[in-house]
Amino acid sequence: MEIKELFNSVLTGENSLFSTVISEIHVRKNIDNQLEISIGITGFRNKSSFKKISLLLKGIKVFYFYFDDDNYFYNIENYKFLSLDEGLYYLCFDPDDSKEGWSDDDLNYFIFKSISLIVEE
Repeated sequence: MEIKELFNSVLTGENSLFSTVISEIHVRKNIDNQLEISIGITGFRNKSSFKKISLLLKGIKVFYFYFDDDNYFYNIENYKFLSLDEGLYYLCFDPDDSKEGWSDDDLNYFIFKSISLIVEE
């Protein structure tokens, strides 16, 4: 599946990430000594095809995710997905809504080479 198809066709409508919850984030090194990040997401709508998914990000170039205990972890109220230069992608879970592209004011983002959708029961 093409990466853009994932966000434009699969994770839309009843399967949208809007109003879901990040339930877990796992960061690990693979056998090639590259970082991989798995983001577990739950709280889909009743009519969704999903109960829980994981987004597996590979070829991590940058990740920035901030948490403090004054805030609830972690409702997805909005997100931004962009295709960058050099075959990289950008996924942000706290975007600056005033700008369509990448912004210095975006928070909680990942820059990576590939993404896979893992549907969990």
